Amino acid sequence: MQELAKLLKITKRTIYRWLKEGMVCLNPDEHMKLVYGSDAKEFLLQKSSARKCKLSGSDFYCVRCRKKVNSIPNEIKFVKTGIKMGKDLESIRIIGKCPICKGQLNRFSTNEKIQGFKSHLRGRIEY
Repeated sequence: MQELAKLLKITKRTIYRWLKEGMVCLNPDEHMKLVYGSDAKEFLLQKSSARKCKLSGSDFYCVRCRKKVNSIPNEIKFVKTGIKMGKDLESIRIIGKCPICKGQLNRFSTNEKIQGFKSHLRGRIEY
């Protein structure tokens, strides 16, 4: 346990919490708990994939609400970042407003994909 905590740069308390959440332990009744690295990796991958959500064209992910939302329609801005991505595609930052908590929503796209957003979203482009 101590080796795993040191490797992941976390506390032993976090590992004990993971054990309660279902991470496999070789000797659950012993004081010195043993965990295979492959079991820990599998547990963390499952934990990570459970939090992911797929966004469609007009969706944003609200960090405060921790869920997929659509922005308030008149509160959307497209901001050119000036950063090149991939094959000379320009990065665009799409800024919206969460209808639930009124927090700022951010999403990044490219100038090529932005045409798909414009059919779903009404917003203004800022330079």
